Amino acid sequence: MGSSVRWVTAASLSLCASACSLRGLSEEFDGTETPAVEDPSLVREAEAGQRSGAFFVVEDSEARGGAYVRTRPGTTCSSEDPNNKVRFEFEVDVTGDYQIRTGAIAPDELSDSFLVRVDDAPDEGYLYMLPNKTGVIFSDLVHHETGQEMKQLVVVPLKEGVHAVEFFCREPGAGLDWIALERR
Repeated sequence: MGSSVRWVTAASLSLCASACSLRGLSEEFDGTETPAVEDPSLVREAEAGQRSGAFFVVEDSEARGGAYVRTRPGTTCSSEDPNNKVRFEFEVDVTGDYQIRTGAIAPDELSDSFLVRVDDAPDEGYLYMLPNKTGVIFSDLVHHETGQEMKQLVVVPLKEGVHAVEFFCREPGAGLDWIALERR
């Protein structure tokens, strides 16, 4: 299941400008509708993921499927605590490079990030900062925040077989509505 990661740098462009669409700003796609993907079997509702720790289901008519997951208010999130996570398994039929698209929600600047791992890597997780902090569900590609306003799109080479994608609590309140693997 091991995988290595290749980076695509979104150097001078805002990643959100090229990788997300906010509900109400785009008639083609809003965050509650999963974008067309090559393989619909690579889409998961967040509430169907294996939740542990402080993650729980929030009923919300604006969410795709009527619900999303987030951590409980007041949760202490830490990269040393592997128990607060949502895990998704995917059966990949075609070897290739994949990116991770989400429908996510960040109510404010103190509740806007996750740590993400694919097949248990990297150990510290990718620091995924949600660009829209308005409490609206939006579509975004998982990227790794490297500081100095630099974001690197996470592109993971996956072989045929079962792979795990995990979202760990970094800040309580950040929510996840759905997840999809997209072949590049």
